[in-house]
Amino acid sequence: MSMTTATIRQIRQHGPTPSTIGLKSFPVCAAPNMTTIGNARMKLEIEIKQLQRSWRDFQDSLRHHEQRSQTLASLDLVRESIEEAVQLWSTPKQQPLLQKSVKWAQTCLDTLDVHPRLMEFLPEPQRAYDLFFGVVYSVINASKEQYRVAGVFLKFLTKINKAVSSALVLASSELAASLYAQIFLFLGEFMRDYVAKSRCRILYSHNEDFKTNFKNLIDSVENFAAMKTDSVCSSPCVYTDTAGLVKVGLEGDARVQASQTTFIRQLIWNVQKKKAVNAKLAQGWRRIFDLFLSELKVRVRKVDADGAFCQLSGSSLVDQQNHQPESVDITTKRRLLKLRVQQDSSSLQDFFDNNEQTHPFGVDERLAIPAPVATEIYNWMRVNPSLPLAVEGSHSLGLPGRLTLISACYVSIARKHSIPTVSHFCAASPRASKEAGIISLVYSLIRQLIDVAPPMMDCDSNCDLGKERFCRLNGTMSSWTDALGILDALLRYKPPVLFCVIDALDVLEDESTVQYVKPLVDLLVSHTTRCSTAHSDVQQTGIPKDGLIKVLFTTAGQCQAIQNTFNQGRGLLITTDPTHVHVVNEDTMDIDA
Repeated sequence: MSMTTATIRQIRQHGPTPSTIGLKSFPVCAAPNMTTIGNARMKLEIEIKQLQRSWRDFQDSLRHHEQRSQTLASLDLVRESIEEAVQLWSTPKQQPLLQKSVKWAQTCLDTLDVHPRLMEFLPEPQRAYDLFFGVVYSVINASKEQYRVAGVFLKFLTKINKAVSSALVLASSELAASLYAQIFLFLGEFMRDYVAKSRCRILYSHNEDFKTNFKNLIDSVENFAAMKTDSVCSSPCVYTDTAGLVKVGLEGDARVQASQTTFIRQLIWNVQKKKAVNAKLAQGWRRIFDLFLSELKVRVRKVDADGAFCQLSGSSLVDQQNHQPESVDITTKRRLLKLRVQQDSSSLQDFFDNNEQTHPFGVDERLAIPAPVATEIYNWMRVNPSLPLAVEGSHSLGLPGRLTLISACYVSIARKHSIPTVSHFCAASPRASKEAGIISLVYSLIRQLIDVAPPMMDCDSNCDLGKERFCRLNGTMSSWTDALGILDALLRYKPPVLFCVIDALDVLEDESTVQYVKPLVDLLVSHTTRCSTAHSDVQQTGIPKDGLIKVLFTTAGQCQAIQNTFNQGRGLLITTDPTHVHVVNEDTMDIDA
């Protein structure tokens, strides 16, 4: 799909409706009388009507059992809803992932009561009250199980609460109307973005960015309140998100045109922001790895258990002579929007559960591992670039295996330090067959790689990420070649640093499926060697030109595909007794590598 004006128009008409807010702020001059009371009230009335429409569309998009009628909601009802969410998020299974969401929920509870006080300055306080708390109640209830969506919404709501609180200092009818027009615009845009991401089926994603589209609009709400109450207007210029706020009070074609213009500018800004984030990651990866290793040493207890052993085979070192970067003639033909690829691949969600991409590992939990195994893991993390590492049990102890805890700990620390991570725990959900499990694994990796891809992907002649190809992925092994081809293509768009963790691959393998598992392992290994091995390809940052990927396997028992590949010197295999791997509940422990 070529990136043309027609393409963008088609996406807006037929594809997901992206949020149109969040452009980068820039300085503009502040006029002494930014709006009259009448103009402010007119804009507020328009935003109220727009928000009511967005609320109806939002409700219609929810699954039937999630729908709640647009009945009146009070401050107390919203508080009860947030408290219920906190209770859900505080369960042992959820707690490791939801700490930030719980923090913002508790802060939000303490600041919600400012709204009724400022709304008293509006022309129809009760109408605004019912709409605001009704929408907030709906969003919180819809997103309770989508912890990253809920966490972002509550964070923004807390910032709005604080802006409203500051506005109470010099409250007026004009100030209240102007401020709530912006707040209602944000709520409408957030619900539209929610609906768009729902169509792409990424609301449960562990990697999708749910806040970038709104951060600068929220900043503008905060700045507007500060400008009116903290004498910021005495300065000739203030930072205001005028590109977003120009939409406030517009209707009909003018609003549509503003949305289209802002969407394109938002896309450009997102591309630039992603490049900046990747550049920062490429520059600072050594420091991030040091932080990762430091925490790994705290979270892992090395034990010298009787009978514990550590058998090594293969190697983690990349052979520069045998693994030279591939030489491929590349011709750029088109650009693909990640949003479009997410929508085109949405049907893959039918074959896996996002809960299979994580395994509970509490922030207060510590992991006991035989000392030789822990040392080899530390050493592997220090060697970069490196071939994959596999830790296998000498015998299976049932599902999930104890070595699953190694992967769980690894993923937990990586996500804490914002290291791009794709992971899958193959034994997390029962499958009708081993083939279904393999399909689940690969489709899960595909969707996660799309989530961490840049907003716009430059596709060459060797890359096919079109809708027709995704349609061929029908959940059967007949589409296996296409699935691996897509996985291979997406790995070209990985961030500068990527962790890939796969647990329990052995449970998917038997004589009939090894023909599928082996090519998958080989593909992942090839990308670790493709991360340039020649000194001339290493940038000043010390990171290979093609990025750095760390692949970790953990298996309860032997996996033939891994053994065959790693025994050829294409990875490091550690075999150990899994009975000596277990969780210990200790507050702190410093372990020397």
